[in-house]
Amino acid sequence: MFEKAVKRLEKFYDYIVIDEFQDIVNPELKILQKLGVQIYKTSSLKLILVGDLYQSCVEKTSLKISPYDKFTSNMSEERFVRDKLGLKTRYFDIDNRSLKSSYRVPPKVCEFIKSVLGIDIQSKNTNILGEVKYINDSKLGCLINSEDCKLLTYDKRQKERIRDKFNADESKMINYGFSKGMEYTNVIIFLTSTLTNALKSNDLSSISVVIKNKFYVALTRTKGNVYLVPYDFIK
Repeated sequence: MFEKAVKRLEKFYDYIVIDEFQDIVNPELKILQKLGVQIYKTSSLKLILVGDLYQSCVEKTSLKISPYDKFTSNMSEERFVRDKLGLKTRYFDIDNRSLKSSYRVPPKVCEFIKSVLGIDIQSKNTNILGEVKYINDSKLGCLINSEDCKLLTYDKRQKERIRDKFNADESKMINYGFSKGMEYTNVIIFLTSTLTNALKSNDLSSISVVIKNKFYVALTRTKGNVYLVPYDFIK
C-alpha cells in the first residue's frame, strides 16, 4: 500500500513536509515510520520534518502513547528522531539552524529564554523593544483589562482563581499549552508555585520537561512584552 502511495505522490511532488513533528504520537507515528522507510528505499521524494522539540506539549490518552515520556531537554534532534521516533537518521537530513531565529519574539525575550531555559533562540524582531518584567502591584489590574494583553494560565484551576480574584474576562485567558501557534501583542504569564520558586532561585534544573516546554511556549507567544506574575500574588 505504501509503495503504491509513494509512487503516486512522487508524480506530483518533490517534497512531503510534516509540520509540528514533535507532537506526533501513535498511531500516526507508525504511519510516519513506514512512510520514511518506503521513501528512502524506492523514491526520489524528500521527507521533511519541521518542528521544535521544546514546544512538545502532547496531552496523552490511554490510546496515544507518546514518544516524549522520557524526553530530556538536552536531547538533540538527531537523537530524538532516532531513539524516540524510531526513525533511522539516514532517512532524513537534519537542519537545526535555518529556523532558529524568530520573526515574532523580541530580542530581550529571547535573551531571557536563553538565560533561564537554556534554549538557543534568536530574534529577527529587532523593531520591537519588548521586555520580560515581573509584576505584582496595582499595575496588574490595568494590564489585565488592557486590550493589548493576553492572559496565559497554567491550567483550568489557575484560570478560575484569576477570574474570581481579579474579576478578569475569561475569554481573554488561555492555557500555556493551548496557546501554541498563537501570537499576541503582549502576554501576562501567571506563574505556578513551582515556576515561581525556580525562577527566584534561578535554577530550573529540577523542573519537569513538560512544565519547561509549556513555559517556553507561553514566553514565545509575545510580539512585545512579557509580564510575569508570581504565584504568591495570585494564590
